[in-house]
Amino acid sequence: MITSQEGFHSMTSIRVTDGTALAIYHLTCRASRLAALALLAIPLQACVTVDHNTAASLGTAGVQATQALSTQASGAIQTLGELNQWWGVHDTLICILTANSGARKACVTGAISKGPDPNVEKLVTLLSKRKQAIDTLNQAYTAFVDLAHYDAGKEATSALQSTFSDINSFLSAASTLPGVGVLAPISTTIEKATAGVVGFVADNRQNSLILAANNDLQHANDALYAGLNAEDRAMSSILLQLQTERETLYRAGFDAGLIDPTDLLTPVFADAYPGLRLQKPPAANLDVVQAAAVSVFALQNQELNASVAASYASSLKTLHALSAQHQKLADNRTVSMSEIQAEVSNLKTDVGQMSTAGSSSSTTKK
Repeated sequence: MITSQEGFHSMTSIRVTDGTALAIYHLTCRASRLAALALLAIPLQACVTVDHNTAASLGTAGVQATQALSTQASGAIQTLGELNQWWGVHDTLICILTANSGARKACVTGAISKGPDPNVEKLVTLLSKRKQAIDTLNQAYTAFVDLAHYDAGKEATSALQSTFSDINSFLSAASTLPGVGVLAPISTTIEKATAGVVGFVADNRQNSLILAANNDLQHANDALYAGLNAEDRAMSSILLQLQTERETLYRAGFDAGLIDPTDLLTPVFADAYPGLRLQKPPAANLDVVQAAAVSVFALQNQELNASVAASYASSLKTLHALSAQHQKLADNRTVSMSEIQAEVSNLKTDVGQMSTAGSSSSTTKK
C-alpha cells in the first residue's frame, strides 16, 4: 500500500511498502517526468510538483499588475489621442493671419481637409493593441488562479490562446515602428501539455498544466516587454513633438483672441496668495503677460512628459518582475510576491501623476 505523511500533493514524501504499488508509483512518476521534460524542459523530479497556493498568489499578483498596466495604456492613449485635434484647430486658427478673404477661405478649407498625422495614428493604433493584449492577459491570469485551485485546463488554454493572439498583433504593429526590427511572434505550449497528460492521475495532471501555463505566462510577459520597449522609444520622440504642439496651439488661440493669459496665471497667484483676483493687463503689457503664461504652460507640459516617461519605465519594471517570479516558480524556488507588489505600487503612483499632470495641462484650477 501507499501511505503519506503530507498527503498526495507531495509525491516525494510517499512511502511505498507494497511491491506492486512500488512498480505503479515508479511508472506513474516516470511518465510524469518524461512528459514534463518533453513538453517544458522541467528538471527531473520524483513527480511533477508545484505549490498550488504559490501559483494562485502569483496569478492574483498578475491580475493586479495587468490592471495597472491597462490603466497606464489608457492614459497614454488619451494623451496621444488629442494631438491630431490640436493640429486641426491650430492649422485652422492661423488662417486669421491671412488678410485676403479669398486666401483665408482657401486656408480654412485646406486646414479642415488635412488628414491626421500618420505617425501619430500608427502609435495610437499600437497603444490600442497593447491595451487589448494586456486586458486578455489579465483574463489569462484569472484563469491561472482557477487552474491553481482546480483542474481548469480548458479555460486556461483558451485564455492563453486569446492572449497570445493579441500579443502577436501588438508585436506585429510594434515591428513597423522606425528603427525596430522584426519582433518574433510567440506560441503557447499548454495545448501540448494538455494532450500529454491525459493518462495522469488528477493531481499530477493539474501540476503539469500549472507549470505549462506558468511557462506561457512568462513568455507573454517577455514578449510584452519587448514590444513595450520599442513603443517607449517611439513615445519619447512623440512627447517632444507633443510639447511643442501644445504651446503652438496656445499661441494660435491667443492670436485668435480666444485665450486670456490671466487664466493660466490665476492658479499660480492663487497658490501663493489665496483669494487674490487678477485684473486684465493693459495692452502695453500684454506681450509680457503672455510670455509669463507661456512659461506656466511649458512647465505643465514638461511635467506631463516626465510623468508619461516614468509610467513607461514602471510598466517595463512590472513586466520584468512578473517574468522573474514565473521563472522562480518553474525552478521550484521561493517566489517573492512583494517584488511584484512593489513595482505595481510604483506604477500606480506614476499613472496617477500622469493623470494629474494631464489634467493640469488641459484645464485651469478653479
